[in-house]
Amino acid sequence: MVEELALYIVTFCCGAVLARLFLWLLQRSVKALSSHSHGAGFLLTGMMLRLCLVCSLFSLILFLFGTSHLLSAMTGFVVTRFIRIRNITSAPQKSAQGLPQ
Repeated sequence: MVEELALYIVTFCCGAVLARLFLWLLQRSVKALSSHSHGAGFLLTGMMLRLCLVCSLFSLILFLFGTSHLLSAMTGFVVTRFIRIRNITSAPQKSAQGLPQ
């Protein structure tokens, strides 16, 4: 019983780390968008790579541990994304002069 609970916690943390990696790669893609001449292609390529990464790791968790652990990992992914997006949207916005609005 304790080992099963520990495995659920580990898969939840794996989902949270995967979400953090996903958002970090998204942030890098958006920041690099202005420096590339073919921005749309760069953004599309980054999206496909992020999608392949997330789907392959979720598939690996499903194959190794089953559906209940997949649900745990997906919960960690969604909770982490929800918290990060909420923090980003509630952060004070800066104006063009660098002063808070």
